[in-house]
Amino acid sequence: MRELNVSLDAVHPAALDAALRAVLPGKAVGVSTYDPARPISIWLDDSATPDDEASAASLAAAHDPIFLSADRQNIAADGSDAASLTVSAPKPDAAPVTLLVAGTAVPVTLTDGVGTLSIVSADPTTIAVSVQNAANRSTDQLTIEAV
Repeated sequence: MRELNVSLDAVHPAALDAALRAVLPGKAVGVSTYDPARPISIWLDDSATPDDEASAASLAAAHDPIFLSADRQNIAADGSDAASLTVSAPKPDAAPVTLLVAGTAVPVTLTDGVGTLSIVSADPTTIAVSVQNAANRSTDQLTIEAV
């Protein structure tokens, strides 16, 4: 196994791992994170070439993590009760963020890398929330239940 060390200000380990596996199938083994003062390790199979290492390093440099959280998982289906979603994009030059909320694209305005969105429903339903174009950004998926 080969180890490639890269320094990133912020990392979404699962998203970076998924992106590496998509670009380097059979060669990307995983990602290890430690503490903020230590570089992350990208683990590659022994069959990885120097070009594969360069691809992995480029992908890591382009990594633009997004983290999703919700203050609640359940809301009343009354059209006014709301769950508050927080979107965090810690990379200083983060790309714009668009969420998929129940399949509908919803742009999120970021201020200093953080944005919020309220979720309401007048009908009982399950509302799935994920990041549109999530490759190399996020694997986070939230579900809000309107009951």
